[in-house]
Amino acid sequence: MDILLSVANMDLDNVLLVYKKKKYSATKTLGVKRKKVKYKSSVPIGYERSIFIKNDTGKTGKVTSVSFKLKKTQSDIYDVYPVYFRIKFYEINKSTKGPGAAISFNDYVVKPLNKNQTITLEFENTFIPFLESGIFVSIETINPNPEKPLGSMYITTPNLLMTYDDEPLTYSSFRGQSWTHLKRKMRWKAFGKTRYYYANPLVEVTVQLEK
Repeated sequence: MDILLSVANMDLDNVLLVYKKKKYSATKTLGVKRKKVKYKSSVPIGYERSIFIKNDTGKTGKVTSVSFKLKKTQSDIYDVYPVYFRIKFYEINKSTKGPGAAISFNDYVVKPLNKNQTITLEFENTFIPFLESGIFVSIETINPNPEKPLGSMYITTPNLLMTYDDEPLTYSSFRGQSWTHLKRKMRWKAFGKTRYYYANPLVEVTVQLEK
């Protein structure tokens, strides 16, 4: 069946777009705060750790900064490769409870000095949404010299500083493979009571919530 179409010119009325600027609360710091035990963890290049930052307020907002701690390492046995870090942001996957779709497509690459330091990324001029259900903040270890071949056994430096917390909030992925929930436990005994804690990176996020 053939359908013939004819051209028609139409005039539309003016369209007025009204934008109401959002108002935000004061800055609030979220993330892992427990520091009973701190340790560094060398991981291979291409390894990504993603920690869930919970939102218990039920309000949406925006991320203003992300902070994490690095510690240098050295070895007389293995080759040591300096690395960079790529920061990513994901929403939560409602089925797996792990990282889901990306919520920011900008590339945030940190080029640290090979020393003990705290890295803080400011996002005052970039909108990173803080979702009602919370977000995943991911730190990927990347090779600053991809043309340089790596041996089969090596360590990277500096390392992301880890600690233990009440909940297993961290997932890992290697070179884009499926996410694995990290549930490594530490047994802590004090005053006759035994508790178990889970390994998480020492990551803190500052957010502003919508009023």
